[in-house]
Amino acid sequence: MKNYQLVIPIVLKDIDLFTNNKNLIEQNLGVKQFVIIGSDDIKDYIDNIENIIFIDENQLFNGLDIQKIKKILIEKTKSDQRAGWYFQQFLKMAYSFICEDEYYLVWDSDTLPLKKIEFFSKNNNPFFSYKSFEKNDLVYFNTINKIFNYNIKLNSETKSYVVEHMLFKTEIMKELIFNIENNAELEGNSFFEKILNSISKKHINL
Repeated sequence: MKNYQLVIPIVLKDIDLFTNNKNLIEQNLGVKQFVIIGSDDIKDYIDNIENIIFIDENQLFNGLDIQKIKKILIEKTKSDQRAGWYFQQFLKMAYSFICEDEYYLVWDSDTLPLKKIEFFSKNNNPFFSYKSFEKNDLVYFNTINKIFNYNIKLNSETKSYVVEHMLFKTEIMKELIFNIENNAELEGNSFFEKILNSISKKHINL
């Protein structure tokens, strides 16, 4: 089993769920090290737990913090109800800029692996997780088409990449962010501004 860092953005209300199940996660996944990304008030809860690195969510990427995300959403829709969810997705992406490994696995804090899960083949090729395509997934595909000037062909065989975890290749994620930030057709400067500005007002709070 190839080992990797397991990256978990987390909020305070989910800390007990994580700490109570850390051993289960460690046992069933190939965890080299846990990377917990959260607000500063979380740090005290995990300071004495071994094999954990804590990263302040507001220090990970220049200009990326929860208040910035709330401001953008309020300007677009007059509501910031989904700010925390978007913020966590951007943190998962931004971690690529400080990751020193070839791959890292992002994992939702409220998801528990009930059996061993392999993310690499015997030849160390990564597995890609997917599930059946659902109607709401179309919003994700439309956004991707816009930010990358791409046209994903949808058919009855289309699979969804919208899952509770994903293995990222560090260099590919950095390249994706670079391509988004250099797309002059998208409004904004940073990758997270451009992504948020690419989502229709009708769907941004779904």
